[in-house]
Amino acid sequence: MIPEDRFLAAWHDEDVNARKEFDKYWPERRKAYKGKTWQGQKSSEAKQMPEMNLIRVVVQTIIPILTDANPGFNVLPRDPTDIKFTQMLSDSLDSLWDRRGMPIRIVEVLMDQSILDNGVLKVFWNPDLEDGRGDIDIEVKDPENIWVNKGCIDFDRECKRVTERFVKT
Repeated sequence: MIPEDRFLAAWHDEDVNARKEFDKYWPERRKAYKGKTWQGQKSSEAKQMPEMNLIRVVVQTIIPILTDANPGFNVLPRDPTDIKFTQMLSDSLDSLWDRRGMPIRIVEVLMDQSILDNGVLKVFWNPDLEDGRGDIDIEVKDPENIWVNKGCIDFDRECKRVTERFVKT
């Protein structure tokens, strides 16, 4: 029998190796977005060539277009007597969208997606919200701290496990 911590470590190593092909360019992409790609010339005789940071310009242009309008949630009644109830549900969804600060979180996840080709939103039940009654919460996770099993297409298909790294005090 394999001890549980060795078993989990083997899973983690397998997941890290599966992602190496994708994340090897992430540091370079982050540096490119920040405009830190110029290494300077090694020869004093070489001409200084200016660099244009087109990556930042494109990302900063695309994200406002993508977030210009909030998504619409359509709750449709099945029966004419459900109209008031569906209106209450629609209002509740709009309120939840605003209370969870989703416009800002959507921008954060789109930034990750635009730079790294991955953006992760974690939706979970937070028992501390709403004065201890609990409610749905949504967090943007750094893709560099998330691993999935080899062959995973997305979190719904072929995904046996999701591993998240976080700091514990």
